[in-house]
Amino acid sequence: MCRRAVSRRSERDVLLIAVSVVLLPALAGGATPAIELTYVPPYGGAGSLRGRVSGVNPSDYAVAVYINVPPYGWWTKPSFAAPLTTIQSDGTWTCQIVTGGQDSYATEVAAFLVPDTYNPPVGDGQSCLPSALYAYPYVQTARYQTIDFANCDWRIKVAHDVVGPGPNYFSDSGQNVWVDTNGRLHLKVMQQAGQWLCSEVIADRSLGYGRYSFTITSGIAGLNPNVVLGFFTWQDCVPQYHYREIDVEVSRWGDAGSPNTQFVVQPWDTAGNRHRFEVDPSGDPGGVTTHEFIWEPGEIGFRSYYGGFTLTPAAGDFIESWSYTGGDIPPAGGENLRINLWLMNGLPPTNGLPAEVVIGEVTYLPYEPAGVYRFWSPVNSRHFYTTSESEKLKLEQNYSHVWTYEGVAYSAPATGGRANLAPVYRFWSASLSAHFYTTSEAERDKLINIYSHVWTYEQIAFYAYADGQQPPGTAPVYRFWSDKLGCHFYTTDEAERDKLITIYSHVWTYEGIAWHAYALPAGP
Repeated sequence: MCRRAVSRRSERDVLLIAVSVVLLPALAGGATPAIELTYVPPYGGAGSLRGRVSGVNPSDYAVAVYINVPPYGWWTKPSFAAPLTTIQSDGTWTCQIVTGGQDSYATEVAAFLVPDTYNPPVGDGQSCLPSALYAYPYVQTARYQTIDFANCDWRIKVAHDVVGPGPNYFSDSGQNVWVDTNGRLHLKVMQQAGQWLCSEVIADRSLGYGRYSFTITSGIAGLNPNVVLGFFTWQDCVPQYHYREIDVEVSRWGDAGSPNTQFVVQPWDTAGNRHRFEVDPSGDPGGVTTHEFIWEPGEIGFRSYYGGFTLTPAAGDFIESWSYTGGDIPPAGGENLRINLWLMNGLPPTNGLPAEVVIGEVTYLPYEPAGVYRFWSPVNSRHFYTTSESEKLKLEQNYSHVWTYEGVAYSAPATGGRANLAPVYRFWSASLSAHFYTTSEAERDKLINIYSHVWTYEQIAFYAYADGQQPPGTAPVYRFWSDKLGCHFYTTDEAERDKLITIYSHVWTYEGIAWHAYALPAGP
């Protein structure tokens, strides 16, 4: 979860991402072919890229180097005529990556260890490097200034020529992007030397499915119609998934009479993929609003509410909610969360004034359905359910004479925080030698306050959806009680349910739906 904010870093950071793919023949002794960077020229400056290789005979290999210069794409270095860099006998190599144009403003550099007979693909402005290159050992670096916000590292986007969205110029200046002493992120659109400069930050790691929330503490009221505030996921080079873009956007899109907020699943112009509405921040005494989307494989749930982030917003605080279950839900992959403030079509604010938005916090909660393991005890004629790997292992290793593992009954989140999730409370009765599970707070409190001599509260077992609050893709968990056995039984299996109702009704009494969970198991 990304919550706490800290101060801005003063130095310019170079982020190194080193990944080695071993497909090359190794030297005698089994050394692994590898490549590393030993010096990266600073962003905006000249100089040569330097590195070292190991695990290969230097005379048989070379290095293919590429740089990415927004918005001009990837380019071969040092030149088309010399696409390979020679490796010295000691394994070191040097490549001049600034040879003209905007080269000093490259934001990414990639180096591949290839056979010296290899004919590398030419980089002449492609938006993505060919995937075939990544079959070789490589190292890749992103040269961005970074900032710490909400307990996460964020890269600050910079572009000295116009790029999307917009197109616009983007600045990493402390006048455009900064974190204040209260830990709030400020994004600003401003004019400097005749150019309007926009701002964007990019989370340094991919998060995947889950709940994404951001809280706006100021800036919505009076936001110029040409200014756009975006909170979204994005991944380059995956047009087949519409770049995995899911958006919450605050803008009137040039029309002062239009609603100022929209939820979007790309492509935005597909019917049913966009939901527009009005947010009036004065509905909160402090003008604070929170906006979020809960991204799951079969549904993306959006909502906006007054006040700061909370696990369960009060019904009276909701501004808008929208559920998308259409055909354009992207699968999770290598996307990153981004926040930006930019100008529609690159047009300046209609009033000619700077625009600023303040983000109080960003919160992410993971989508992690865990397997609910089911055990049967022929000794006690009882079932037991747990998501705990350690409990499962303990029963299998130490109590196999009592408990038989039956498999994964269904899947449920091991942690809370997603919309409409309720904790499943677990009790143990020594006198009945049985466990009891419920999502009902009333049942929980009754057992604690009145029947504590029979039932001992143990913990939250996992999380599930109360009946009526379940999303698509879940299944009901049916609950039975047996007076004869003195225990409950839970199942998602309709055949098992029907069998107990029709054949074993003298033993089991059907009590209804206990909760909803994911029918597909998560793991063995």
